Amino acid sequence: MLKIEGTTIYMTRGDDAEIQIDITDLSGEKYVLKDGDVLKLTVKKTVKEYDTAFEVVADADGLFTISASDTKSLEFGKYVYDVQLTSDGKIQTVVPCSNFMIEAEVTS
Repeated sequence: MLKIEGTTIYMTRGDDAEIQIDITDLSGEKYVLKDGDVLKLTVKKTVKEYDTAFEVVADADGLFTISASDTKSLEFGKYVYDVQLTSDGKIQTVVPCSNFMIEAEVTS
């Protein structure tokens, strides 16, 4: 199961998921990813953690594919994430630090 409410993501541990990110510039125009741009979603247990729980890089259309193996070994509960765009050597946070909830699964 995947559910997004505002910027909070809810995902069942061990599931596959796809998350589409659309970026708009300050004038409200859609930003189109260019060759060399990197759009990365980073998940950690807390903002103070050095190690990441997992990271995924979006494809050229801004689609993140999260594999079951990315979350299978995580504990249930609250994590945090953000999304950063690296373009022309500059880093921009396009989704600020938000909650990423790993929900319980019945099967293992």
